[in-house]
Amino acid sequence: MPIIAKKPRISVNKLAEYLEASPTRRKKIISDAKNPAKFITTRYTNARDVIKNYLIAGQDEDYVLESIKEIEEIEAKSDFQEQDKALSIESLELLLETDFAVLDECEIINFDDANKLIEIAGVNISVNPDLVLTKRVGDITHIGAVKLHLSKSNLLTNESQKIVGVMLHDFTGKFLTKEGENPNPKLSMSIDVFQATIDCCPKSYTLRMRTIETACEEIALWWGKL
Repeated sequence: MPIIAKKPRISVNKLAEYLEASPTRRKKIISDAKNPAKFITTRYTNARDVIKNYLIAGQDEDYVLESIKEIEEIEAKSDFQEQDKALSIESLELLLETDFAVLDECEIINFDDANKLIEIAGVNISVNPDLVLTKRVGDITHIGAVKLHLSKSNLLTNESQKIVGVMLHDFTGKFLTKEGENPNPKLSMSIDVFQATIDCCPKSYTLRMRTIETACEEIALWWGKL
């Protein structure tokens, strides 16, 4: 029996794609979110863990090169696994070409808390960051979050990455900061691994939140019709 999500729900990366998509693609995104596959085969699992560990541990290039060798030695038992190996290796090679100066002086930890949802206009948005950033400047502790985007076939636009940054900043303010800590928009960022691009929450936060709200209203409207 197919799975049907009763309440409108979408992941933050799909929401970002939705805002830049054609009308036909928008309907497909909503349909896929409403009728998720019963068995989801995940790509890039090994690569994602390596990327997170690389950033957490201070960007040790040798660690990534060794991880690439380990992935190369994995015996693929299907065309899917063979392709996943190749894409994972490519993503890690691109990782080493990415400038992560924006993360200088940040303490980086893995996000392993419950994935709390943000509801906007009746739609539950799954942000689920990969990493949490802490940066001490003077007497102020600044907090942010990082979301990785790993997809060679579905790259994020510059605007899409900003939308992800906005939602990460909102998530940080709601769930990651303690009293006296500052949710810093510059530390809430989307990393598109295959483009080697990093973008953070823009200054025009309020404007983009309105855009997100309008999109969620549309998603909620279409949810019952598809």
